[in-house]
Amino acid sequence: MAELIAHTCQTYLDLSELEHTMRAAHMSAFSARKAALASLQKMEKILENSLARRQNVYTSMVNVWEQSRLPKGFSTPTKKYFYKMDRSRHFANRTSDMSHLIYDEQLLDIEGYLEKLGKYRKSFQLEF
Repeated sequence: MAELIAHTCQTYLDLSELEHTMRAAHMSAFSARKAALASLQKMEKILENSLARRQNVYTSMVNVWEQSRLPKGFSTPTKKYFYKMDRSRHFANRTSDMSHLIYDEQLLDIEGYLEKLGKYRKSFQLEF
């Protein structure tokens, strides 16, 4: 859990750095195209690193959980796993697996943003 908290804090810092790098790309888009391109590439690297860190932290948490418990959402031969969202609000009941721990970050759709950023960088690169 401490690793997840550290990752969440680092994600806030990553998003701040992403915003500053985006501003740098914008400011140099017409005056220094190579610098703008470098900023776009830096933005991609920031996002890739953040996603890799999230995956590592999540995988680590799942591995620790499964050392003493069955995987969340796991069916056994005698008992089929039944998932239904409870009417009451339980944080862990938002997903059928352990991804409830990273669910809010998944809603940011960093993967989708990274994909669009890559397409934009490629089109930007073709212009010069």
